[in-house]
Amino acid sequence: MSEVEIMKKYFILCMCVLSAIVICIFPVNKVMADEILYVRNYSENDILDVLTYDDSVEHYLTLMDDENGEICADVTVIIKYEYSDGAWVKLEDIVLEIDCCNGYLVNVGNTYIYSTYGIRYITIKTPDGRTIKYAIKAYADCYGDTSVDCEVVDIY
Repeated sequence: MSEVEIMKKYFILCMCVLSAIVICIFPVNKVMADEILYVRNYSENDILDVLTYDDSVEHYLTLMDDENGEICADVTVIIKYEYSDGAWVKLEDIVLEIDCCNGYLVNVGNTYIYSTYGIRYITIKTPDGRTIKYAIKAYADCYGDTSVDCEVVDIY
């Protein structure tokens, strides 16, 4: 055996020993074993209660008289709802605060609430005698996001 071959074998042996030492020096922090957690009491209702939120959000609308371009009313829509992140939502109420402008009058109808959205109908009487019926729709989702839109249902 030549001296070069002996040096190669000695180098490989030293590297193996150093690798073994390095592996043994660093502690093992976690052993990936199947751990089972036992508790005295368990209820999934407790988990759901932690993730349940009540909220109330305000949205603002400006209602326009399309015939003459005037502002009829400024509306604040307050959505009251409850939700559990990513699981469910329950719309509880839609509250309206309406400020009519010059000569316009409002009549507020009933609230129709479904699980994820609700509708409020309002009727505005214009100064020239026309009547405009609006549907204000409020939406809530299971992540706490809300939105409001409005559409003209009828003009008579």
